[in-house]
Amino acid sequence: MDYISQKVCNRRPDTTLSYLISPTTIHSVTDACVSDSENRRRDIIVPLWQQPFIWAGGLRPPVYVAKNLLDGTVNLQGPNYSLAKALQGWRAIVASRDGIDVSANIAPAARTKSVISRAETAAALEGIQALFPPFVAFDPKVASSIMSALLLWDLIAKKGKNHKHVMEKFVLNRVHGGIDRMPYSMDSVGFISTLTGFFLKKGKCPEGVLFHKKYGGLTKGDQNGGKNEDGRNFLCNLV
Repeated sequence: MDYISQKVCNRRPDTTLSYLISPTTIHSVTDACVSDSENRRRDIIVPLWQQPFIWAGGLRPPVYVAKNLLDGTVNLQGPNYSLAKALQGWRAIVASRDGIDVSANIAPAARTKSVISRAETAAALEGIQALFPPFVAFDPKVASSIMSALLLWDLIAKKGKNHKHVMEKFVLNRVHGGIDRMPYSMDSVGFISTLTGFFLKKGKCPEGVLFHKKYGGLTKGDQNGGKNEDGRNFLCNLV
């Protein structure tokens, strides 16, 4: 697919490329996300049940390969997936450098058919959402609507050709679903989340979990005000 994209762009400079970038790759994050992740690992915030796993090395902090460059790789997804998603990001950078219009926004983890077709992956999504806020697994229709709106914005506004750094392309219009703000690496939460997920009912987004306090969300009594008791917009933890 990357070869096809390259050839089409070479023959038709007016081509526009569109990708959904995975947050479970190496990608840029904001200072606010790094700070929030660190705050969630403080002793006064960490739930008691998590502390033995931290001491045993089962729950590990996120890995930053450089300043604000998060390694969100999940071994469960396998090397083929990681390489394919990395290639999309690299192609987006190169094409944008060459003057091609590119829409490449980070998309959230979602309960798509390909994801939930594997029992382990489906269980992991439910387990992470239940145990490690602010992570939220989006329903496909919700994710599709959000990312389609961002795609249309990219096509109409044609923003992003004057970034100070090439990785900024993946920071401005992104919906990481809470991964960038998690207190632990996605890979280290996988085992316990998968085990827990087998005993949980399928979650729901956004009617349920987005409006829960522990996810930085709203309760029914807060919805008119637009913010929760911490003064955060109910979607701020997901983007």
